[in-house]
Amino acid sequence: MKNHGNIIAELRREAGYTQKTLAEALNITDKAISKWERGLSLPDISLLPALSALLDADIELLLMGNTSGQNKAWAGLIDLRKFTTDLAIMVYDKPMVYYLLSHFLQLDVKEIYLLGAVENQSWIEWDELKQMGFTFHTNPHIMPKSNLAIMPQPCFLFGSDLTRRFQAAMSTEKIVKVCPVWNMTPFLFCPAEFSFMYYKNPLYVCENAVLKTLGRGIICLPLDTPDHINDVSSFVRIYQQNTGLKIQDLHEIFQLKA
Repeated sequence: MKNHGNIIAELRREAGYTQKTLAEALNITDKAISKWERGLSLPDISLLPALSALLDADIELLLMGNTSGQNKAWAGLIDLRKFTTDLAIMVYDKPMVYYLLSHFLQLDVKEIYLLGAVENQSWIEWDELKQMGFTFHTNPHIMPKSNLAIMPQPCFLFGSDLTRRFQAAMSTEKIVKVCPVWNMTPFLFCPAEFSFMYYKNPLYVCENAVLKTLGRGIICLPLDTPDHINDVSSFVRIYQQNTGLKIQDLHEIFQLKA
């Protein structure tokens, strides 16, 4: 229950509640909140819908407790076989590769396997990535024995609570494919493409996977053409200038997790 308590406490702080104000919103005592966060008790199941809404978190995540997957060995895989653009290209204020590796860094996944034309990727030898702990494997005949977080093709993926949703998928014992709800417009992927997949074995292809839809509030845009890159650059520029927050900056994430 301690893991549940830590998660509730973290979500409460991020949502801007004190124990007292959250208790008032749920019409319970702050002593009950304190017991949850200390791992002494669990929320009553009748409170979960309201708690989920107040903390902007899935009920599944709140029930699961251990969302970090830290007891399991994980590696990342980026499929570049249909992608020829050098990921060192700038997308607004940072290299494209930052947008991809930021998801892995948030999940503490730093061993990355690459499939495809890696000779075109100048960023692989960057010292700054090595200093963050990243290691890259480019031999297509060697697959990791650990569980895999797979990015089937480079894309810009952004949304509220995205990291926690990935962590929840990693914590389940099922094989999970995670994808947004696709809008059938020309500039988005077709519904058969998935932005991230989580496999509980080293096989890249698995038909017995459970599809987990991320739902509303998730943006996923391809990074395969100059026009698409310009779309992402415009979104990042507008968001950062209007909020004062950075999007998927590896240095910021690394410093926060250090």
